[in-house]
Amino acid sequence: MDKVLKVVPVLLVLGLVGLFLLWRASDDDGQTAVGTGTSTTATSDAGDDDGGATSTEAGGGSTTSSSSTTAAATTTSTSTTTSTTAPAAPALELPPADQAAPPMEPLGVYRDGKLTLGGSVPDPELAAAYLRRAGGVIGMENVTVQMTLDPRVSGQTLRIDVDERFQFPTGSTAFDPEFEALLGLGVAALQLLPESTLVVTGHTDDVGSDEVNQALSQARAQIVVDFMVRGGIPPERVVARGAGESEPIADNATPEGRQANRRIEATLEGVTPG
Repeated sequence: MDKVLKVVPVLLVLGLVGLFLLWRASDDDGQTAVGTGTSTTATSDAGDDDGGATSTEAGGGSTTSSSSTTAAATTTSTSTTTSTTAPAAPALELPPADQAAPPMEPLGVYRDGKLTLGGSVPDPELAAAYLRRAGGVIGMENVTVQMTLDPRVSGQTLRIDVDERFQFPTGSTAFDPEFEALLGLGVAALQLLPESTLVVTGHTDDVGSDEVNQALSQARAQIVVDFMVRGGIPPERVVARGAGESEPIADNATPEGRQANRRIEATLEGVTPG
């Protein structure tokens, strides 16, 4: 009996220790479950950037969502900046100009979708700057540089002559619809080169009186100017000029010569290196 009495307290102590250990294990599992729940919520918020309400409720998830949104905004901003950046121009090696000839300021000629840059500049960097600006309008592959180096010129502005067959029937101001694409390019160039001005000159053949031909040439120039203004170009940046029959480029004695003289000429003036 004494042995039994001695064993009972020991069993009671062991039982209490066991119950305590079981209680501690249960409590640890509960804490682990809470931690897992928090982790699950945060992961769900990070993958649900568009959720809004979930991100606001969970502190950890809100931070992750905010970081993702900021990163996305930064990426979008970088992409936009890259798309509007002018194309890089290659390094240019230009021959020297003939110092015995008169100096020639920079001049571009646009013909058949291609632009040739000629004349002279004081340094190759200036020619590369003009190439970069022109390439931003029509593509670098459509621009050819044939400039020379001449310290006598300033080279700070470039003139571009549009050498296209923009012609009219006799006594008419109606132009062929095929030229609308060319006029659209003129609008785009004026938008991308906001410092420039477009001067449009109308011409006629020598059939009719000087007064009639002067008015007709002015009207021919004006329809081009009106097209630019409808395209969003401020009126002060496009100038209409009528030359009448005073500046022929062909013989008015032939039908072909008269047709060539019934034309529009356009010059983009004041283009800077940027």
